[in-house]
Amino acid sequence: MAHEIDTAAYSFKPAWHKLGVVLDHFPYGEEMKDASGLGWLVGQDPVFVHKVIQDENGNPKTIYIEVPDMLGNVREDNLNVLGLVSKKYKVVQNCEAFDFVDGLHQDGIIRYEAAGSLKGGKVVWLLARMPEEFEVVAGDKLEQYILFTTAHDGSRAIWVMPTSVRVVCNNTLALATAKADKKALSIVHKGNIMDKLNDARKIIMKSNEKFEKFHTTAQKLAEVQFDIERLQALTEILIPKETNVNDTRRQKARENIMLAFTDSPQNLHGIRGTAWAAFNAVTQAVDHQSSYWGKNDDDPMRAREARMDSLLWGANARLKSEALSLITQAVLV
Repeated sequence: MAHEIDTAAYSFKPAWHKLGVVLDHFPYGEEMKDASGLGWLVGQDPVFVHKVIQDENGNPKTIYIEVPDMLGNVREDNLNVLGLVSKKYKVVQNCEAFDFVDGLHQDGIIRYEAAGSLKGGKVVWLLARMPEEFEVVAGDKLEQYILFTTAHDGSRAIWVMPTSVRVVCNNTLALATAKADKKALSIVHKGNIMDKLNDARKIIMKSNEKFEKFHTTAQKLAEVQFDIERLQALTEILIPKETNVNDTRRQKARENIMLAFTDSPQNLHGIRGTAWAAFNAVTQAVDHQSSYWGKNDDDPMRAREARMDSLLWGANARLKSEALSLITQAVLV
């Protein structure tokens, strides 16, 4: 059965799909690029359509017509066409993505947690670990990461996201950014890409401030009690009940959150029964128990890929952000 995961590498632990190279250390950029199979380049070539016509003698003849204002993005190692894009599209090569992330920390101590590609190289991601970390309470540590994603098929802009990871359960959350920052951290593949990346770099260099703000919010949430009834109400806002349709899947998602509220990561001393535990019940259920299936798709690998896509860019990422916003407003405002 075909699947869309291309190549990947991880430090110490594999991802949920169990594919890719697992390293026994945190590598630098060059080593991670090689281990994750991202050493290839993307070329851009003219696009043609072919048409069979009759020549003056009535014999079939194939002609080729160039498509104006279009280019094909092609992997140069295997000549696979990744996507059709406009001539204004600017490629950011995989090596340039690693150079960008490597340059985010002036001390040169970036370590890569993961990197890889999906759909034959159409989508590429890098996850780098920053040196900063905090504890919400004793034994509950938050680490800081930078997630860089780009799509060589033209389907997405470049995204650069500061991300927080709760170590005890590996829950993730893209750190909130101002609207202006979000615009700068989402880079369209047009114009002067390097200038845009430099703008994004300036914002990311200030991400420590956002990380510290999130840490402060987490500590405040850990000081506020949050009972099971409030969590039940929260789940019904986040995942509303649907009428006149089968609500089984949504009900299961709400139940997963409720069960996660009393799971061991939320039972740490100083965390149990708090708003911080409620938020992490949501992130745990979303990150580790959600499943997304394509329409009429019985391929479990595709379900895992859809889940990854949702966690990084889609509905699951938005759900976690909304949960943090709702809980914070309910108990801290």
